[in-house]
Amino acid sequence: MKINPIHQRHRTGSVLSLILLAVALTLGGVFFYNRIQNPCGIPITYSIGTIDERFAVKKDVVRKLAQSAERIWEDATGTELFIYDEASPFAINLVFDERQQTTSKEREMRADLDQKDATYASLASDFKRTKQQYEQMVKRYEASSEAYQKQVEEYNKTVAYYNARGGAAEPTIEMLERKRQDLEVFQKDLDTKLKELEEMERTLETKRKRVNEFARAFNREVSVYNSTFGTGRIFDQGEYIGDSINIYQFDNQDDLRLVIAHEFGHALTLDHVEGESSIMYPLVGKQDFKNPKPSSEDIAALKEKCNL
Repeated sequence: MKINPIHQRHRTGSVLSLILLAVALTLGGVFFYNRIQNPCGIPITYSIGTIDERFAVKKDVVRKLAQSAERIWEDATGTELFIYDEASPFAINLVFDERQQTTSKEREMRADLDQKDATYASLASDFKRTKQQYEQMVKRYEASSEAYQKQVEEYNKTVAYYNARGGAAEPTIEMLERKRQDLEVFQKDLDTKLKELEEMERTLETKRKRVNEFARAFNREVSVYNSTFGTGRIFDQGEYIGDSINIYQFDNQDDLRLVIAHEFGHALTLDHVEGESSIMYPLVGKQDFKNPKPSSEDIAALKEKCNL
């Protein structure tokens, strides 16, 4: 009976496949070894993976921010370290969880506080204007009252003078009567001004209480906000996990770019460094969000890892 040659070819094919696989694994190991030895020797390709729609940010925006983040490192070293490749399995993902929910809550609370801060400023400004008006009214009233008192004293002295001499001539009596009537009009005007002043004083007191009550309530809310969100945050906003970067939380696009730059640093095998303004510092807050640049500590760590 003849032996079927197909079985022999299958074995040959299996052996060849195993050999090719071994070669591929070996080459992969060499690449990984080179990456460990010099992480800057071969640019890291990356893509933009899954973007949770609850972040309300488009994929193209994330790509542009990632390219901006890579330039933070590349401009500092003059070396191409990253290449965007939509086919790359190394992906940047935006994963929505309780961290971003907390950020959304913070953003809402901060917007509410900003609005209340503006309201307080308006109330305080209005109180200040009313206080200035009140003070001007007090000065005018006091000046008028002082003038009235002097005229009354002069009138009374004149009357006393003529009474001590047994009376006055008819023209003098008519003159004194006109003066008395003028003083009565003056007194009524002062009474009206005093009522206006008292009304302004009540208005001022009402506004003062409102401003103080609003300020106390506002300060309580600020205290709650600061105790909840005011401390430094560990860079668990993002995570480099070898075959991808997951971003869990960011405040705005500048913040997202900084988080990506930080995780790109980890992709280059950088550890956390000292210096609160460093990209690779474990706490976010002191970095320049608008124009981020690697600190001297970042550069030193990168040079050590990349043999620059």
